[in-house]
Amino acid sequence: MSEVKNTKNQAAQAEGILREPSGEQKESGTGGKKEDCDRNIRYRGNVYQETLGQLSVPLKDDITVMWKDGKAREQEVPMPGFGKWRDPADFIIRHTYDIWDDKGMGKIYDHYKHNALVHTSDGVTYGRDQVIANSVMKLAGYPDIKDYIDDVIWASDGNGGFHTSMRWTWIGHNTGHTIYGPPTGRKVVVWGVANCYVKGDRVVEEWVVYNEISLIRQLGYDPMKVLEATANKGGSAKADTGTWGEIERLNGEFAPDRFGDNNGRYSDIEYFIRKSYHEIYNRRMFNQFKDNYAPDYRYHGPSDRELVGRGDFLQDQLNLFQAFPNLAMQVEDVYYLYDEKRDEYRCATRWNIIGTHEGFGIYGPATGAHVVISGISQHIIKDGMFREEWSIYDEFALMRKLAQKRMAMKDNTDGAGNDDGLKA
Repeated sequence: MSEVKNTKNQAAQAEGILREPSGEQKESGTGGKKEDCDRNIRYRGNVYQETLGQLSVPLKDDITVMWKDGKAREQEVPMPGFGKWRDPADFIIRHTYDIWDDKGMGKIYDHYKHNALVHTSDGVTYGRDQVIANSVMKLAGYPDIKDYIDDVIWASDGNGGFHTSMRWTWIGHNTGHTIYGPPTGRKVVVWGVANCYVKGDRVVEEWVVYNEISLIRQLGYDPMKVLEATANKGGSAKADTGTWGEIERLNGEFAPDRFGDNNGRYSDIEYFIRKSYHEIYNRRMFNQFKDNYAPDYRYHGPSDRELVGRGDFLQDQLNLFQAFPNLAMQVEDVYYLYDEKRDEYRCATRWNIIGTHEGFGIYGPATGAHVVISGISQHIIKDGMFREEWSIYDEFALMRKLAQKRMAMKDNTDGAGNDDGLKA
């Protein structure tokens, strides 16, 4: 992987691209049409923290620096339809503060589209009124909640919209009722990631994943008992219908396809991410961990996993292959920012793992359940290697799906036994 490191030239190119009208195509010097802005902005990664003066959440800029007065603040990244926002990170930070820290739940009417879609492990909710209802229920459980933003990675779609990936940590005391039970009075610290597509000053679509098992533990509950209780309820929007198709990883009886050469389709960074995921998860090339991950790799994962070193990370990922031997990886979206001060790339990748629980291991005996694991990862890439990762998927929802399958299997077995008794 080779990215040109002439940051002055790249930054100038980036600023030129970002300031072009988003809805037009311009004639090139050879008379041909210019590529769509979408491809120029999104896949070349020409967005530079230092040169364009963007907010730097990872560098922990003081809140008084990040929170400039609106009249004194210059709009540093053109945002069609956004007007008052400094850049997409500014939009995300401010609307999160308005809604949670300032408890302005009604601001959701201003910041979300009327028919916004929100994807969670429990399914898809439709409309901002449902967003408000769910948010109020959460606030009632943790009235003193504070939402801290750890990073915002973003990219333009070249058509007036932006993709954002916000990693957050919220802190609060459970002094109200929650879906898990009555108030416990306990302090909880929970992290997660929310990816959004924003257009015209509104969130159009959102994907939210958080560390639910950690929350349950911090509230003082036994996750296995909560799992049993919630599995009995069922009714998930992603409940198993009993019908599914073939997991398309293999090419008939042949080996999985190679990812292939780039040929200008992606930037070097996106190509590196997509190819690494495909080679490791679809082609089982586990040697890629050694080639693409730093020896001192740090991994922050679901259920409070904190791993140091690529050996521990490899073991953690092998646990998934053991439980779901036919798993296939689908990368849904990739975007990133270049951090000039640290000379590294901050990347956001949204993905799905599809598989059948046919193996043993950390999730217990095989159930045959067909699962879709949806997750979001934020990576630090430096010197051609993955250096650090925050990766989250709802492991509790996955375990609930397997528990529901076990209960269904038990009911079928008990029913068959009763039938045999009647026939006898």
